[in-house]
Amino acid sequence: MCLKKIILPSAILIALIIVFAFMFYNSCTEVIFVPGWQSKGYVSRLVKKEIKEIFSAPKVTIHKWESEVKWNEAKNNAEKEAEILCKKISKMDPDTQKKLVLIGHSLGARVVVRTAKFLDEKNIKVKQVILLGAAVNYDDKDFKACDNISIQPFINVYNRNDYVLKIAYGNKEKTLAAGFSGIRIKDEKYVNMKQYRKVFFSG
Repeated sequence: MCLKKIILPSAILIALIIVFAFMFYNSCTEVIFVPGWQSKGYVSRLVKKEIKEIFSAPKVTIHKWESEVKWNEAKNNAEKEAEILCKKISKMDPDTQKKLVLIGHSLGARVVVRTAKFLDEKNIKVKQVILLGAAVNYDDKDFKACDNISIQPFINVYNRNDYVLKIAYGNKEKTLAAGFSGIRIKDEKYVNMKQYRKVFFSG
């Protein structure tokens, strides 16, 4: 299993998913997409339809959570929401779990990362974990759990031109977001493992 970091010049998320779909997917039963902070509008109009077409998944679930609040409250809600999502996935049968794709965008990626932690503690595997523009610290210890539970390569998509993450997240959290800088795991035993390799796309 490998963790792939991908850097692109734009934030066209649907185009990113298309690339990954051709690279990694045979079949999946369900895609759960966790939207970001205050993103209610774009979810209803675009994401569900596009994800269903791209992944050929019979079921696409937009996992709604309390994100339409101020930043600090939303961040706390994301942490709490992970327990809810974990319980939902835990109730699925193992075959369904192994064909499940988890996608988190922006602050929704925080929900997915924390969910991965809880699933890892239960030794539950899913087909793949994908983070898009993650509003999560670049050195978060729970990225290891994302890799552990993901049967297909765990993917973190980041964009150095994302100035919302660079400035807004950086000013609020006083550190870099994984969605801006990529994942940088400080623990040497992780960094030196061969399965952690970078893949760069340009265009």
